[in-house]
Amino acid sequence: NFEEMFLCRVLLGAAEAGIIPASILFVYTWFPENRRATAAGIKSPIALVGTMSTPLLVALMTEHFGWRTAFVIPGVVGLFVAAGWWLLDKNPPGYGTPKKAVAARVSAFGLLRQRKIWPLLAARILSDPFWFFLLYWHAPFLRENLGVSLGELGRWVWILPLGGALANLGAGLFSDRLLARGLPLFKARILPLLIAAGIAPLAWLIPNTDSIKVAVLALAVLYVMCNAWTLLTNLFIADIVGRENVATGVAVLSAMGGATSAAFNLIAGWLVTHAGYTPLFIAGSLLHPLAAIVLWRAYYRQRESTAAL
Repeated sequence: NFEEMFLCRVLLGAAEAGIIPASILFVYTWFPENRRATAAGIKSPIALVGTMSTPLLVALMTEHFGWRTAFVIPGVVGLFVAAGWWLLDKNPPGYGTPKKAVAARVSAFGLLRQRKIWPLLAARILSDPFWFFLLYWHAPFLRENLGVSLGELGRWVWILPLGGALANLGAGLFSDRLLARGLPLFKARILPLLIAAGIAPLAWLIPNTDSIKVAVLALAVLYVMCNAWTLLTNLFIADIVGRENVATGVAVLSAMGGATSAAFNLIAGWLVTHAGYTPLFIAGSLLHPLAAIVLWRAYYRQRESTAAL
């Protein structure tokens, strides 16, 4: 029934919350400093295989074995993945680099008291609401404003996660390439974010076009921007807080951005009803540039010896 399904969905959401912090910790542990962004970016195209194949596989399982099987089989596969991760995540390589001093392990509240991460938290608090708005409202927008049918929606929106996956890979490669060329670590993480933020004004075009192709293309480019921001800011906070606090730092960053995103989406429906989508797209287009200014002032323009790192 509905209550049981709701409870299962809540449990799934709680379980999913650990995936991103754990994956960033994994990357931070198993890859050298100048390969971490690339390694983190590679997992997005791999995950895209699951995203794009799941509808077909679920439909086949439901058709031949019943809809409950479509829940059970992926759940069992997940257990095997977890077991495999647990067994294989042993004795990471040192790459011949000297071990750095181990940072003190602190709680989430302890990290929040560290001023060096405040600008990064502020940047995600500013930028995440627009990302979550795009995630949850792009389909209603296409259907209501452009008259896209459900069937047409399925034929078009797969482009968005594809763009996001390629963005993660590209952003990771670019950041590591900057690092390899001698740019300081914090600048190698921030510079791609500053460039990506320049894409944000493209959002103004979306509510003012009658073409589904133009709207989907613009949305895909914005997905590129938002995915690059999520990837590189997660890596950046890991670089700031050190290996002992990587997962906690990523979790705090995601939670702070998620809280403002939840609040933003609570009012989005009311705004759409009374003012339409245009004000939301225009306001959202300003958030990543504002967040980029925060990062530029706090980290990028500072000399390496005086930066927050």
